[in-house]
Amino acid sequence: MTEKMSKKTTGRAEILARLRAASAQDRVNAKPYRPQLQGDLKAEFFSKAQAADANVHEIASIEAIPTKLQSLFAEGDNQTPLHIAQASLARDLAWECAPKLNLHDTPPGGEALAVSIADYGIADTGTLAFLSGAARPSSWHFLPGIECVVLRTTLIVPTLEDLFAQIADAGLPSTLNLVTGPSRTADIEQTIERGAHGPRALHIFMTGD
Repeated sequence: MTEKMSKKTTGRAEILARLRAASAQDRVNAKPYRPQLQGDLKAEFFSKAQAADANVHEIASIEAIPTKLQSLFAEGDNQTPLHIAQASLARDLAWECAPKLNLHDTPPGGEALAVSIADYGIADTGTLAFLSGAARPSSWHFLPGIECVVLRTTLIVPTLEDLFAQIADAGLPSTLNLVTGPSRTADIEQTIERGAHGPRALHIFMTGD
């Protein structure tokens, strides 16, 4: 009885050892799955972002942002508050061309308008990617009522996997914010509500600059 049990235990150990070895070899030989996206990345991003209820605008140049925002959001002779982080490159634009917009560097409130510049766009989901830093505070993607984002079309990558491949050499940031469309929830009676956890509206300005 003892001899049979010993043989059974030894056989099981050998099987488990072979399985572990095979599993380890599979991990060594395995190549990460990278979905392939064919076609025009700009057109794909545009389509997917719109499908996620983002408002997508094509502009000739990033320099057109101030006047474009003024035409969209300024009403009458009233000054419209516009929040831009102090370290953001967006502050260097010619805001004097949009005198109806009043710039602030304080965090936006729930009804406020805020502008930021995306680090990347992801074509297959219409997602904006923001690496954490002083120029793009992470909390600002949850605070404003309306978020306006500038995206250079040269920074659109096919998939999330491609994004990680792009930023791997420099090292992952402490926070990576991924934004797909405005904030929505259907937690209450399965009715879609906007702005529950972030902006109720998202405007993306795509430029070839």
